Amino acid sequence: MIENGYLFAKDNKRLFVNVNIGCLGNCSYCYLPIMGYSNNKIIKSTKTSEEVINMINNSNLRINKDTLITFGCFCECFDEFNKEETIKLINYFLDKGNQVQVSTKKMLNYLDIKKILSHIKYYGQFILFVSSASISQHSVYEKNTDIPELRFKNFKFSKYFSRYFIFKASS
Repeated sequence: MIENGYLFAKDNKRLFVNVNIGCLGNCSYCYLPIMGYSNNKIIKSTKTSEEVINMINNSNLRINKDTLITFGCFCECFDEFNKEETIKLINYFLDKGNQVQVSTKKMLNYLDIKKILSHIKYYGQFILFVSSASISQHSVYEKNTDIPELRFKNFKFSKYFSRYFIFKASS
């Protein structure tokens, strides 16, 4: 087992990965305060992809290609200040053959997606969840996130890249 905020896993079946802890979204339903973290600011520094990989390698957890890797549980992994490190880690795990899930409340751009595409080895290896709790009450429940109309623009990529990865909406 590993649990240090940046990484969480009970066994080698699934690993939750965060390059920082905390979120600027300030969502009203946020579970981070219950866990002792702030829901309206970054409370721990952003880790580099190398630091996160070292944490995994120095843990007692033995990750293999069958380990499901999940990003976006304790942070917004596509904020401008941590996006590049997140993409490096996504590519690291894709190169190892892992299935990677990413949940976001951000609109990605073509260049972000393009950096990931060449690392995908099989259909369904990369799954992008676009999260939205409310469309009409967005400003009440998800104050500092991209508006749903922008987030949903991520689905435009499915027309071009659907043979590479899966796009899903989640709430």
